[in-house]
Amino acid sequence: MSTPIIRRAEAGTTEAPWVRYTLIGISLVFLFLFLVLPLAAVFAEALRKGFDAYWEALKEPDAWSAIRLTLITALIAVPLNLVFGVSAAWCIAKYEFNPPKRALGPKTGVVPRLRFTE
Repeated sequence: MSTPIIRRAEAGTTEAPWVRYTLIGISLVFLFLFLVLPLAAVFAEALRKGFDAYWEALKEPDAWSAIRLTLITALIAVPLNLVFGVSAAWCIAKYEFNPPKRALGPKTGVVPRLRFTE
């Protein structure tokens, strides 16, 4: 019985397994440090005095004003992000943004200079 030959295009990745596992590990560490740990700190601080104090704080008018402002802001920002994000993605996918080589400036790798004309 012979083992099937997997061509390079069908393999999915060409990196060694240790490279994939290292990158996945680094990603998980960053996810923990920048998402899970701050969220845990926020919830721990919010619930430090228990659920009763949390429910009492929700009876305050200022708390409801803050919640209302957050929801209104989200209701405005999410559709705008959707429209502009889809528009930008469509433009990036449809058109090529390759500037002419002469616009890149000298061949030293320097960032191109802006030229203002009247």
